Amino acid sequence: MTSTDQEVLVDSCWGLQYVTDADPSMVSLVTQAGVVPRLVELLTSGGKAVSTPVIRAIGNIVGGDDKTTDAALASGVLEPLCQALKSASRNHRREAAWALSNVAAGTKD
Repeated sequence: MTSTDQEVLVDSCWGLQYVTDADPSMVSLVTQAGVVPRLVELLTSGGKAVSTPVIRAIGNIVGGDDKTTDAALASGVLEPLCQALKSASRNHRREAAWALSNVAAGTKD
């Protein structure tokens, strides 16, 4: 996902969202592939069209096991998700709140 072409990024992010939503075992594979830091980067600077699938993919990732949640947290996902709570888009706020609830549902650590 190193492309800067907006259409490629949007389609790639939707693909990641669908894969991580359809098969929970894929969440670990996506995390192991090192995609999470790029998703965090796209959440902060990718634009509105990219943000929706990115937030959903991140929500699926932090809703996985403790390792995938920890990987997302280590990638700095909390600050961009908190910023998304201030979005003008109601959908982005809802998706960010859902993703953050997945983080909060994890272990105390």
